Amino acid sequence: MKTDGVKPSAITYNALISALASKENRDVEALVRLVDEMKSQGLTPSVVTYNTLILACRGPSAHRGGGHDDGDDREEDEAEEERRLERALGLLHDMKREGLTPDVITLHSLVRVAIHDDEGDAGNRTRRRRQKNAEDEDAGAGGGGDARRQRGEAAARQVDRALALIDRLTADFPGLTPNAHLYNGLIALCQLGGRADKATALYRRMREAGLQPTIDTFRSLLSSLDHHNDDQAEAQTAAAKQAMELLEEMKRDGPAPTPAIYGKVIEVVVRGRGRGGWDEACGLVREMEARGLLVSAKVYNVLLGESVRAGDAQRAQEVLREMRRKDVPGDYKTSLLRKEAERLH
Repeated sequence: MKTDGVKPSAITYNALISALASKENRDVEALVRLVDEMKSQGLTPSVVTYNTLILACRGPSAHRGGGHDDGDDREEDEAEEERRLERALGLLHDMKREGLTPDVITLHSLVRVAIHDDEGDAGNRTRRRRQKNAEDEDAGAGGGGDARRQRGEAAARQVDRALALIDRLTADFPGLTPNAHLYNGLIALCQLGGRADKATALYRRMREAGLQPTIDTFRSLLSSLDHHNDDQAEAQTAAAKQAMELLEEMKRDGPAPTPAIYGKVIEVVVRGRGRGGWDEACGLVREMEARGLLVSAKVYNVLLGESVRAGDAQRAQEVLREMRRKDVPGDYKTSLLRKEAERLH
């Protein structure tokens, strides 16, 4: 553009900075030089410009590699994390010197740097969830416990780091407050790390701040309560109790529970309360029907799967009969569970 005699506008610079910042091998200092060039052209960087620069400081997610066993590697990682965060905070100070007021996106961007959130990079969310599912399945088969523990410890460290940063920034900028979306992201991080304790603490803090939880809030909370790979019956029972309490909060204060929310509550309850959980889960199915909500094969698969896991052929057949009676089409998982149920006879 410049060689053709066309002077780039602030919008052009912002678009270029945004495009370069989204690359996995982004160079923050090169982006800063672009901002300097922008200013040399008599153009003023905006809050959007600095938010993009700050977010570009984020590193790869700690969940991608499953954590490090080696203490030296962890120290190196932590030093790099600290360097990235300090660079981002330096950009915040540059922003203040420019007379710009940080907004909630600035806060989000800084938190994402603090927790190494690379969700904006294509495929990372899917890879992380697949990794978690594979580790949980391995743990259920008697292995993978170390990976789950490391993932949980990493999540706890990241959340503590994020909360300390939020407290620091909201003290420096009284008008800057986290919103429900930011809390949802941290709760989802706890869910991926299997840290129901941290997720619950965040939820309570969110409530105390006067923020209204969303469906995503409750979905992540309930997923964090899924202790089906936890051998401790006490933890499973506590999770079932909390799942029911969360459901009651949703019915009382909103948002209204969806079929997916009911399905997750049923999953946690039936795994946490034995036969009593089974009866309670069946009651929740009836409640769904009374509310006009679709009871899909996924919900029945939970009941069927727990019946098979408990070796209860009679209960498994009851579920299959109920599905036929209500004309609920099964899916691939239903067919696999049906075969397992038949082998119980």
